[in-house]
Amino acid sequence: MPGHHRKLSIGLLLACLLVLTAHGASAEVDRFDVLDIRLGDHLDSVLPKFRERFPPAFIRRTSDDLGRVDGSLLQGLDYFDGVIGSERRTGVGAQRGPANDSVEVRTLAPPNDPLVVALIRKVSLETPILASRLRELLENKYGPMLISVSEVPRRGQQVWSWARDTEGKPLSIAGVRACVFGQRQPQWIRNRPEHFGQQSHCGFVFAVSLSEQEYIVGYETLLYDANMIRAGNARSVAYSRAEAEKIHAERAQAEREAAERAAGPPL
Repeated sequence: MPGHHRKLSIGLLLACLLVLTAHGASAEVDRFDVLDIRLGDHLDSVLPKFRERFPPAFIRRTSDDLGRVDGSLLQGLDYFDGVIGSERRTGVGAQRGPANDSVEVRTLAPPNDPLVVALIRKVSLETPILASRLRELLENKYGPMLISVSEVPRRGQQVWSWARDTEGKPLSIAGVRACVFGQRQPQWIRNRPEHFGQQSHCGFVFAVSLSEQEYIVGYETLLYDANMIRAGNARSVAYSRAEAEKIHAERAQAEREAAERAAGPPL
């Protein structure tokens, strides 16, 4: 019996450790917000925060086609995929300039819409700030930086990364380049959710891009979880297939009924 109790105690301890580990990993991700917006937030809860921060005329809902999700069968099915806000805008694109702040939030496609899975922020500061002070403020909020990458993608630029791979390990320099900027074009990733983290090793990504200078006049922030996006896209594909089968069955039934009516005598 004592041995049996000992086995139970060890098993209970291991279970507790697993729970604590899972909670710790979740807490690590939950700690990352930008302007009090977190991954997994419902878009309805994000819109009031946009209205508090940006002029109404500078807030735009964005919509797209579910068929653009790789593997989806339903082209032409619209859904809202996010919201964009800026302090000053000309036309569609956000303007860079003194004291300008633009934020883009992207969400998952049906059936998970509209849950936030990616956020991009571009900031131009009215008053320059010491790079060391900005780093201090970021680390006070998000914890110690995991890696700093220089000259990505152009000389004089650096990325401060808190990003991790699919296993929760800090991304390497090469991983930051791939998961933050992508492989094909040297620019900050600014596409729809399914394009974020196409590299299979990308996991939770939080990174800040800025110039390698003593004083910082602007910076960009990227936040997304490729694991969440991949899982959400898989659900969207399954949803689109189920909807496509439903539509096909309804059409087939309508065609059968029409054929039966045509075969019968006029009454």
